[in-house]
Amino acid sequence: MLWVGVKSSRWVVAKRPFKVLRDPGLGKVPTELTLRLLKPKKVGLMKPDQLSRLTQVPLREVFASEAADFTPWLAQDENLKLLGEDIGIDLALETQEKEVGPFRADILCRDMSNDSLVLIENQLERTDHTHLGQLLTYASGLEAVTIVWVAERFTEEHRAALDWLNERTDERINLFGLEIELWRIGGSPVAPKFNAVCKPNDWARSVRQAAI
Repeated sequence: MLWVGVKSSRWVVAKRPFKVLRDPGLGKVPTELTLRLLKPKKVGLMKPDQLSRLTQVPLREVFASEAADFTPWLAQDENLKLLGEDIGIDLALETQEKEVGPFRADILCRDMSNDSLVLIENQLERTDHTHLGQLLTYASGLEAVTIVWVAERFTEEHRAALDWLNERTDERINLFGLEIELWRIGGSPVAPKFNAVCKPNDWARSVRQAAI
């Protein structure tokens, strides 16, 4: 504790909290005030036994159907924002189930930085050849310059395929591969987490340069 003596009946209020204490030996009209600076209250620390555990939740426990559940959820503004933060793109929804000839693309967005089209193809299982073919078919039909493939898990072959396409297409075409996970802490609500497993060459550097 810090004790401060003031030798005048006039005194300046300290910036920190204090209490004014009268010295009993000074009489009725003291010429000296004693100020005690108060210590900040200690914030209670969490005990180690209060810590909980992260538990991964299978996608199928939350999304029964890819078309009826997963796609509409991913197309919500807050979820597109979360996905966009991971790949460095400000996404704005254009439409769901966009017709491409006799087919339907899952989600079509706009890149708000340059108004280009972003195609998002999502699936609840690990990646497969069917979705890879759909992705390329939809992208060519819509002339999308950014392609985002979201899945529960990427096989090494499909990750390598996206890397190969990124290396051989021009800088206007960008392909991303993202795995999605669901987690909860104890009995908390389930929270999504995106993990980018594939990005265009030098994408992180180009995003940083654009932000300067």
